[in-house]
Amino acid sequence: MSNNSESLISFAKARETVLLLAQELPYEKVGIFEAPGRINYEEIKATFDLPSFRNSSMDGYAIHSADTATPPYQLEVVAHIAAGDSVENLVVPPGCAARIFTGAMIPPDIDAVINQEAVEQIKIDDKTFISVAQKVDAGRFIREPGSDMERGETIVQNKECLSPSHIGLVASFGISQIKVFKKPTVGIFSTGSELQTTNEGTGSNDVALLGRGKIFDSNRPALFARVLLASCNPKSLTRVNDSADDIRRAIELNLDDHDVLLLTGGVSVGDHDHVKNVINELAAKYDGICHVMRIAMRPGKPFVCARIKNTVVFGLAGNPVSALVGFELLVAPLLAKISGQEPVEFINAITGEDFLRKPDSEGRIQFDRVELKFSDEGQLKAFRLDKQQSHQLSGMSKASGLALIPNGFGIDEGYQVKVLPIGNFWGQ
Repeated sequence: MSNNSESLISFAKARETVLLLAQELPYEKVGIFEAPGRINYEEIKATFDLPSFRNSSMDGYAIHSADTATPPYQLEVVAHIAAGDSVENLVVPPGCAARIFTGAMIPPDIDAVINQEAVEQIKIDDKTFISVAQKVDAGRFIREPGSDMERGETIVQNKECLSPSHIGLVASFGISQIKVFKKPTVGIFSTGSELQTTNEGTGSNDVALLGRGKIFDSNRPALFARVLLASCNPKSLTRVNDSADDIRRAIELNLDDHDVLLLTGGVSVGDHDHVKNVINELAAKYDGICHVMRIAMRPGKPFVCARIKNTVVFGLAGNPVSALVGFELLVAPLLAKISGQEPVEFINAITGEDFLRKPDSEGRIQFDRVELKFSDEGQLKAFRLDKQQSHQLSGMSKASGLALIPNGFGIDEGYQVKVLPIGNFWGQ
């Protein structure tokens, strides 16, 4: 099925349309050393109490609290208990103590531990005693079974990102493998006969050695990096010439091996813009669905998304900033959804300066690249960066947010603005 819109559609409608193509990926099992940062697939519950036995939280002496009722007092040390020792059958008589270390099991008849700093050790002949000058309450410095987690409690929720603490908890229950959402495999093409990669020809980055009328391909490396930071598996595929046959062949060859395919360029209305038509044709051929859009936003007005076989295919505008902005606004939310995550949402900030613009005859909203900073009062402020044109990647490289500026004359300083946090906001 094909949906070709000649009229402009809203950004909100475009995003909604993209997310309708999202189908969650299956799980895979990974070892706990490969699991950090992955998205948990199903709830994991505690299979026993943690800790599973009473143990000491201090290096010290295991004692009977009843022996401490009238300090000062002396207790004979009759046993030595290290972490890992089994003491189910050990009996510490009243009036006696056992040397014990952090994490060691508490004997059945013991109800308190006194830390080693609170006692004085005394040697009398071949016997060891401790002298104590304080009363000790029952339960002191004893970790009870289930005091961390009780059997049946949830260790990790479904769709939680696995943190180091999660990994430690899971390992505490003897679990060595975890079901996690499969990482999306994302294939990335660049289209355009004008593109040249740095390993073509001489391999030099000297502009004088570029072919006449050629430019180095920046979209594929930039999108590869962004896909990698989205916790996906990016695959740099190839540069494709402005040929419908070449584009068709490249897409069909890679449909079965990728969850998502990204193409940049060739989605507008030029004589050499073949990508949108090819994606549309392939969607029809394989009984898929294709949406060819003109979105009421800048940059990134021309846009294509489709589901062909089991692969989502995107056609992004070819200018470097347009491609990255389109990715942040429309591709990243789908990648999040299919891998069990929630898309990053817009947040509120305050304009740190006037955001001036001219009204657009097509009614388009504008996504300005901004730097987000917290004021001394803790208020999040947005500052518009220089170099806002769609080819000026240097401005995008400094951005920590995309500020949504409605059609009109802009937003004055000190007013609220919706911002999508990106890149530098997350330290990426």
